[in-house]
Amino acid sequence: VALGNIKFAKKAYPDALEDFANALVQMEQDNVDRAQIDALLDGVDKRLLAAKQKPLAKAWVEQAKQLVR
Repeated sequence: VALGNIKFAKKAYPDALEDFANALVQMEQDNVDRAQIDALLDGVDKRLLAAKQKPLAKAWVEQAKQLVR
């Protein structure tokens, strides 16, 4: 998550999303509470929308939900 945050701050959104996706998968493998996984997914979505990256936000939600069912 930390790497994703750094890349997001640098506006390297696709790279940041890859790190966030990896974090989601790792969280699920570690049996982290589903609320925390959903919070990360939703938080990234909101940050993308705030950065005016609506197409990326839509893709993020669709793909991230496929990763963590």
